[in-house]
Amino acid sequence: MASQIQPSASAGIPRLIVPVIGELSALDEARAHVGAIIDFLELPDFPDVEAALAGLPPIGREAHTYIPACIVTSSVGNIDDAIDRLAASEQFAEARFILVTTRESHDDLARSLDAGQMLSVMTDPVTTQVLGRQLARRLVRWATYRHPDDPWSPELDQRAHHLLTHGAVEFSRQLEMTSAQLAAHLLSVIEEELGPRPRLELPAGVHLTRQGWPVHGVFLVLSGSVALHQSSSEGADVLLHHASSGPLIGLNSFTRRSLASFTAKTTTPVQAVRITMEQLERVMAKQPGIASLLAMVSMRALSDRLVRAEQLHIEKERLADQLEIEHETTARATAEELKAARSELEEAAQFAMLGQMAAGIAHELNNPIAAITRSADHLATDTAALVSALPALEAGRSVLDAAREGEWLAPREQRRLTRDLAQTIGDRRVAAQLVQMGITDVAAAQALVRRGDDFAPLQSLHQIGSSIRDIELAARRITGLVQSLRSYSRSGDYLVHDVDIHEGIEDTLRLAGPQLAGVTITRHYAPDLPPITCYPSRLEQVWTNVVINAAEAMAEVTDYPEIAITTARRGNDHIRIRFEDNGPGIAEDLLERIFLPRFTTKQGTVHYGLGMGLGICRQIIDAHDGSIKASNGAHGACMTITLPIAGPAPEAAPIEE
Repeated sequence: MASQIQPSASAGIPRLIVPVIGELSALDEARAHVGAIIDFLELPDFPDVEAALAGLPPIGREAHTYIPACIVTSSVGNIDDAIDRLAASEQFAEARFILVTTRESHDDLARSLDAGQMLSVMTDPVTTQVLGRQLARRLVRWATYRHPDDPWSPELDQRAHHLLTHGAVEFSRQLEMTSAQLAAHLLSVIEEELGPRPRLELPAGVHLTRQGWPVHGVFLVLSGSVALHQSSSEGADVLLHHASSGPLIGLNSFTRRSLASFTAKTTTPVQAVRITMEQLERVMAKQPGIASLLAMVSMRALSDRLVRAEQLHIEKERLADQLEIEHETTARATAEELKAARSELEEAAQFAMLGQMAAGIAHELNNPIAAITRSADHLATDTAALVSALPALEAGRSVLDAAREGEWLAPREQRRLTRDLAQTIGDRRVAAQLVQMGITDVAAAQALVRRGDDFAPLQSLHQIGSSIRDIELAARRITGLVQSLRSYSRSGDYLVHDVDIHEGIEDTLRLAGPQLAGVTITRHYAPDLPPITCYPSRLEQVWTNVVINAAEAMAEVTDYPEIAITTARRGNDHIRIRFEDNGPGIAEDLLERIFLPRFTTKQGTVHYGLGMGLGICRQIIDAHDGSIKASNGAHGACMTITLPIAGPAPEAAPIEE
C-alpha cells in the first residue's frame, strides 16, 4: 500500500514528489531524514511500477505538481524495463532515476544510462545523508535547467543549494568561498594561533618581492592589487599576472627557501599581512588543517588565472573582428600587414595563456601539495601516537589504520561480516557499526561490547583516518595534473618514438577540465593500439582544439552533452582517432570550409576562429602525413583523424611555429 501523499510544505514552491518504487529497507528513516532537511519534498512508496502509475496525482504545470526524481529499487526486476515504462508516462517526463540495489552487479542498466535517465546508483541500505544531498543536488539542477523562468524557481534553488553547503565538511565549505573569503578565513586561522596580526597599509608602487632577492616572509593580500613581473635574460620586463595574482605573494620561493622568482609590486593601495617562516611553521605545527587551506587558496588563485585566460580569448575575438573589418576595407598592401599583426596577437595570447597555466600551477600547487602530504603524514603519526598513549582507546589504532590503509569492502562482504558478527554479539546494529569501523575480529568485538564503551571516539578516529586518506588521494590527483601539464607543454618539433596516443588524449582531457565541465566523456580505446612516431605536443594541441570546439558547440543547446572518443587500428600502418559529440552538428555546406584559415562555426554563426583553429589542426595533421575529416555522425558532429604509425616521411613539410 502506497503511503499517503501530503500537500507541499511551502506555498511558493510547487508540490514535489519523489516516488519510491519497490522495497527499500529503512524507508521510514530515509523519509524522516529527507523530510527534516527538505520539508517541501514528499517520498511516497509504491510496491511496483503499476501501482505508481495508478496511484500518483496529476503531474504538470497546471496541477502545480512535479516529479523531479524517482527512486527505483532492485526488487522491481529488470531496471531498464521498469524505467522504460515509467519514462513513457508524461508523469515522469522530467524525472531522473536513482537506483537503490541489493544486487552485486547489474546488466540491465544500459538503455537507462545511454538515454541519460540514470542519476545515480546506491547500495541498500542507503545512507540517508547521502540520499538527502543527492536529492538536493538534483533539485538545484532541475530548477536551474528545467524551470529557470518560473517564479518559484529561485526560492527552490536557494533552499536546495543551501542544503549542499549546510553541514558540509570543511573542504566542501572552502570550495564555496570566494578568493577574498578564503584569504579572510586563512587569516582567522593564523590569528587563532599567533594572535592579531598588524595590517600593513601600502601605497601603489611598493615592491613586496624582487626577482633574485631573498624572500623572508609571505604577504597575505586582503585588499588591493599586486602585479607579478619577471625579467628575461635580455632585460625585458614581462607582466605575468595582474588581475589574477592571488592573495598569497611569495609562497613559492618562501616554502623552498630560495630567491624570489618574480617581482611583486603593488599597483593600487594594498592592505596586507606579513607572515614569517617561523610564524607559518608554528601555525602549521599547531593547526595541521592549514595546509589544505593554503592549497585551497592557491587552487582558487589558479582558477582565477584560468578564468582570466578565457577573458583573453574573448578580448582576442573582439580584436580579431576589428582586424577583419580593416582587412576588408583596406588595400591589398595593408592586408598583409594586418595579417602579420593578427599572427603576432594570436602567438602572444597563446603563449600568455600557456605561460599563465604553467607558471600558475608550478607557483601555486607544488609546494602546498607537498605541505599537504607532509601534514597528512604528521597528522597520521601524531594521532596514532596519541591513541596508543590512551588506554581507553586501545582499539583506536586498528580503527585508524583500517580507515587509512584498509582495503575497500564490497557491500556484499560488509553484509556477510555484519551477519557473522551479529550472531556472536547478538546486536546487528552494533555489529554494523563495528564492521564499518574495520573491527571484524570476533574477540576484539566481544571485548568492546563487554566493556560497554561508547563507540563515538572510535567513530571519530575512523572519520579522521578516512579524512587523511582523502587528503592523500587528492594530493596525488593534483600531482598527476601537474605532470599532465608538463607533458602537454613540452617543446620541440623533433619526432618522438613510442608515443601512446591514449596518454596524450588523457593529458588533454585533464587540462581542459574547466572547459569540459558538465560534458560526459565516453572512451572506446582499442587495447591493441600501437605507439606511434609523432610530434606529441602538436597532436595534443589538435585534441585540445577538437574537444573544446565540441564542448562549445553543445553548450546551452544540449541538455546532456557527451563526447565519444574511439581509437582503432586502420590496416597495418595507420591508426584512427574519432571524436563524436551529440550536439547540433555542422551544416553540410560548411564541412570543408571549416578547415580554411581564420574560419570557424559556432552555433550556426560564422566567425573568425580563436586560438590555432581547425586550419592549424589540418596543418599539423598534414605534417604527420595523416588526414582529418569533418562529418555528421548519428548524433552530432564527428572529427576523424588518421595517422601513420611510423610517422611522417622525411620529405614531409615541417610544422610552422
